[in-house]
Amino acid sequence: MNLANVIDKKLANSLFLVHVKEDGSSSKYTYRDLDEKSSWFARGLLTFGIQQHDYVAILADNSFDYVVAYYGILKAGAVAVLINNKMTDAEIVYVLKDSNSKILFTDSSRTFDLATIRFSEIDSFYNVGDFAAVEVSDDQNAICLYTSGSTGVPKGVVYTHKKHFWIINKHASDDSSVDRFRRVKTLIITPLYHLNGLAGIEIQAKKGNVIVMLSRFNSSIALKAIEEHKVNVIATITTTMAIMVNDSAIEHTQLHTVTSIRIGSSITTEAIIDKIKKYFTRAQVVITYGTTETGPGMFSQHPERKPTPKTSVGYPVPGIEYRIVDGVLQVKTPSVMVEYKNKKEMFDSRFTEDGYYITGDLFEVDENGFYFCHGRADEMFKSGGNIVYPSEIENLLDSHPKVSMSAVISVEDELKQFLPIAFVVAHDISEEEIKEYILSKTAAYKHPRKVIFLDNIPTIGSGKVDKVKLKQYYKEHYV
Repeated sequence: MNLANVIDKKLANSLFLVHVKEDGSSSKYTYRDLDEKSSWFARGLLTFGIQQHDYVAILADNSFDYVVAYYGILKAGAVAVLINNKMTDAEIVYVLKDSNSKILFTDSSRTFDLATIRFSEIDSFYNVGDFAAVEVSDDQNAICLYTSGSTGVPKGVVYTHKKHFWIINKHASDDSSVDRFRRVKTLIITPLYHLNGLAGIEIQAKKGNVIVMLSRFNSSIALKAIEEHKVNVIATITTTMAIMVNDSAIEHTQLHTVTSIRIGSSITTEAIIDKIKKYFTRAQVVITYGTTETGPGMFSQHPERKPTPKTSVGYPVPGIEYRIVDGVLQVKTPSVMVEYKNKKEMFDSRFTEDGYYITGDLFEVDENGFYFCHGRADEMFKSGGNIVYPSEIENLLDSHPKVSMSAVISVEDELKQFLPIAFVVAHDISEEEIKEYILSKTAAYKHPRKVIFLDNIPTIGSGKVDKVKLKQYYKEHYV
């Protein structure tokens, strides 16, 4: 089944998308707009010479044109290559070559040695007329998502139509929706080149809901959009929520329409959840878990409706097999990627002999079967022989009322092996006060040996904290 065929034709005249631009203005589009324009786009691709199985790249901020291009590529039977537009030119050149993309669609003024269509010129690309989505086999490649490359060259994570449809269908049929009897308005903040944002669009389109989508994240614009468009659900990541709840504009924003906040892609501390609940008083905060390689939302509610613990990512869902080996979660899921583009050896190394995908994330399970994520296994370190999880220290830092955001890294030490170093966005507090606060809450070996104050915590394209950049910052300024 072609992924582009998941939209209900009966919704043609219904509102599909509210695109909120960087200046706060917005444009509205119906499901008919999406269907017609993505068909025109697909015809344009065929006229250009794009054939089934060809790779077609998109490099842009979120927009209706982006969504049209994505669905149009699928309708043409081609493969959508979604590129992080925060990558350097050298990284983008690498991605375009690695994916063997035939054409690039972009809103950027950057130029590359490839046929390029700007979104400002996209109307001239449309080939108007009826078009039926190309029939594809279940195992035909549909999407290639390139990671940010923070730990090496970017990797192209490839999904087939069948595997990605499993993700959409699983979430679209989830009966834990805010209200199954009305069209829910969901705010999408995450970039569409990130699986969190892309799947968010697809799932809501399959459900026939209304999507409110930001071009790119801006806290004040996001809060204004929630109030103006009466948003019901926020699909986001930890970093953006932490920024929003520390924005002074939140004090006079009407947030009562929000009844669900789904947070994924990174560790969400108890302190951050408490700050969110302080302002979004009617919202259920749901911590989700997924990876680019396996898909989002790999856990759900307890089948007997037992309450999910505050920081748990949820309970296992049917159709996925889970196990924890040496503290690291391994899974078998129908949605797992089919390859890292042109990197077979790296792909094979991520799987066990019996077919489990090794997530690289540290997990534990409580007595009721709820799973808890403690971050990346490669971020855990030992200090004086004691195991330290950065997320534990971040949780304590975030609990201080004068700390807005935090991130903890480890640095080598001749005596202790490694020591924790904290980066914080805070006001009216000293380094010593923060150290004393942590010492009063936990074991001495966990307290940060240095606290570095920043105006903001750097992130990679998906919005996750960029700990590689933080380690480089520490090396350049303090070693």
